Amino acid sequence: MTGALASTSGSALWYFSRATGVVTLGLLTLVVLLGVLTRGGKPLPGLPRFAVAGLHRNASLLVLVMLAVHISAAVLDSYAPISLADAVIPFVSAYRPFWLGLGALSFDLLLAVIATSLLRPYLGVRVWKAVHWAAYAAWPVALVHGLGTGTDASEGWMLAFTAVCVGVVVLAVIWRVVDLSSAPVRRKAVAVGAVVAAPLGLVVWMLAGPLAPQWASRAGTPTSLLASPAAATSSQTTPAPRGRGSVTGALTESGGEEDSTTVALAGTLSGNLSGRLTVELHGTALAGEEGLSLSSGTVTVTASDGARYSGAVSGLNGNEIRASLSGPGGSVSFDGLVDLNRTTGQFTGTVTLA
Repeated sequence: MTGALASTSGSALWYFSRATGVVTLGLLTLVVLLGVLTRGGKPLPGLPRFAVAGLHRNASLLVLVMLAVHISAAVLDSYAPISLADAVIPFVSAYRPFWLGLGALSFDLLLAVIATSLLRPYLGVRVWKAVHWAAYAAWPVALVHGLGTGTDASEGWMLAFTAVCVGVVVLAVIWRVVDLSSAPVRRKAVAVGAVVAAPLGLVVWMLAGPLAPQWASRAGTPTSLLASPAAATSSQTTPAPRGRGSVTGALTESGGEEDSTTVALAGTLSGNLSGRLTVELHGTALAGEEGLSLSSGTVTVTASDGARYSGAVSGLNGNEIRASLSGPGGSVSFDGLVDLNRTTGQFTGTVTLA
């Protein structure tokens, strides 16, 4: 019997919203970075001023395009009650009102910057500059919005991406502050200290907020969504674990009679997968062999966040175990290759979730 085909979880709109949100943050970081490095009309070393200005302008317009797609996908996705008004008017949404409101506020700030840039010939320089500073405010607001609302905030790749975005902006600001030779040394020191303290404050908030248990509830997710059975398989649920990892653990056998043998495996996953694995195989021992004629079996993977994925064994070929697992984040196919040591009661192997 062959293993079941893998299936994916979540709607296309959910994946699209997540992807465009990450891309938008990256582009906005680039816009802020260019603005900081070229403040005061100073060109970047090795780059002509017109090229930097063109890149800055085009990146700003692309931010708005990606942001419009991001908002559209979030509004059209049927899971969370997010309306078009919620994406424009801050702090009125029924879904995580504060954190979603930060996203709306960032969007409004960017709209103000683009509008005043288009109307620059009709505005005074002082007014235009005052509004244009909003672009710098839009970046941290958008960053915190993504961490407070996004379902990928606790993922390793998202944490690394956020760290890179924050790191390059912080280094650029420090470089620009130090480069302002006319400013008093004391003022420079205070500015650098504030810039360094901001990421530390972000880390403290992350540990107490998005990375802490029960964040979905504390962030303002409606109780109806948290309690709804559909929430377990909705597009906003943390995706099912996928990847390849190692497993080690204990092996136990019971029965041993011709018509009743049970093999149980309980181990720890490591590598690209983390969590616990339990397998129970029931069947008849093959005469003169160490194999098992399978009658039934179950596989359970408990992810590091506590989510359980379980299903019936669909194939047993020597030491290869196949199953299709279901859980809060959808369905995954399980393919495990184990090496049993009946003398020591231990087993090792590899596990693939796809």
